[in-house]
Amino acid sequence: THTISYTFTSASACTSTATSQIIVTGTAMANIALVNTDYCDTDGSFVLEGGSPMGGTYSGTGVTGDVFDPALAGVGAHQILYTVGTGTSCAGTAMATINVIAAPSVSFAPASGTASFCTGAGSVILSGGSPAGGVYTGTGVTGGIFDPAIAGIGTHLLTYTYSVGNCTATATANYTVEAAPNVNLLLGTTQVCNNAGSITLSGGTPAGGTYSGNNVTNGIFDPTGLGEGNYPITYTYSSAGGCTASATA
Repeated sequence: THTISYTFTSASACTSTATSQIIVTGTAMANIALVNTDYCDTDGSFVLEGGSPMGGTYSGTGVTGDVFDPALAGVGAHQILYTVGTGTSCAGTAMATINVIAAPSVSFAPASGTASFCTGAGSVILSGGSPAGGVYTGTGVTGGIFDPAIAGIGTHLLTYTYSVGNCTATATANYTVEAAPNVNLLLGTTQVCNNAGSITLSGGTPAGGTYSGNNVTNGIFDPTGLGEGNYPITYTYSSAGGCTASATA
């Protein structure tokens, strides 16, 4: 605080003095240290923190009061100002930048026929996640490889995660593991003459499988022309998920 005096002396040497005070204030020192500076345009609003000393005000694109809205700000780099002593000639301002990143569009679409497995099937390299370069996670998944035996029987939700900076998005797909079907073959007829004519094969379970072997066509066995001997007949069944097993008689 400084005292300023004004003194006046008249022609007759009469003197008078008046005083007043001027206060000189140091310029306010503002600082801003944001904890995080990268956000997705899909992230929710949040309260800005990191400005000091306390009591200052925030301003900038996407800022309302002390709240920043990434969606309102839009994609891009935005300058955030923190001002101390607003409205005075000694106001101090600090600046930080918040980057709003467009959330990646992520999909996970396994190729047709690659999302159903038998428990005994070997491990498979996962694919179908887009954009490339993301990470697969879920039951039975290690390093981008899915092992049906480890996952176990059932339907498993696998996740594909892709990140751009701190901006992350995910997509999911179902992978199904089935038990190998229990296939049996009890032929209704096990002895035929080679001139007996064609016979329709039966005895394979579960129903809906296919028969194969010498002289077998569309489930019909024709012994004509075959020499005396034993001829194996194989019954193969595939489940709806593509899990296959067979039995022979």
